[in-house]
Amino acid sequence: MPLSNPIRLAVAVVLFSLFSGCTSTQIRRAEPVEIELPQAQGQPRQFSPAIILRYQQAIAHLRKEEISHALLALQELLADDPEIAGAWYNLALIQHQQNDPDSALQSLQRCLSLNPRNPSAHTLHGLILRQQGQFTEARMAYARALESDPDFADAHLNLAILYDIYLQFFYDAHDHYQRYLELTTEGETPEKVKLWLQDLQLRMLQENN
Repeated sequence: MPLSNPIRLAVAVVLFSLFSGCTSTQIRRAEPVEIELPQAQGQPRQFSPAIILRYQQAIAHLRKEEISHALLALQELLADDPEIAGAWYNLALIQHQQNDPDSALQSLQRCLSLNPRNPSAHTLHGLILRQQGQFTEARMAYARALESDPDFADAHLNLAILYDIYLQFFYDAHDHYQRYLELTTEGETPEKVKLWLQDLQLRMLQENN
């Protein structure tokens, strides 16, 4: 039984939004990014019932926000079996939340070496790079996430924020905000993104006038 990554990335967002349909030359579009990721080789690894149980227990701690217990459980699990990509991702997520980006990046590297088509790991990688001011590299990480899964909502949202706030590619921000809203219909964040849409509409209209 393969182990999945049930803990979704907690996305840091800021109040901004989007607009489409204008043809003004004042607003730039991003150059396309071409990404090639390795294809999966063979069948997914099958884990023993004992390993699966331990992984599930670690995830249960995370869901209950018992972070110290989750961290210890993941570290002990990876010490016994270092080839669990999902465990490396969730360890990186905890390390990121604990403001330890260097350790998080190392854990993500381990995760992606085992599963280079993990959209959650690529998205978290992009978020850390963006926080470090590495905007081009962050964009590539988000592109890898969407190459892995074109419908991964968190990657669309994070890429939209990067385009909108940091790179000022407003048409591209619109495309990814809109796709995020299409993929995520319920919850607090989509309602905020709808407001960001109105905000960017106003800003783009001002740019075109």
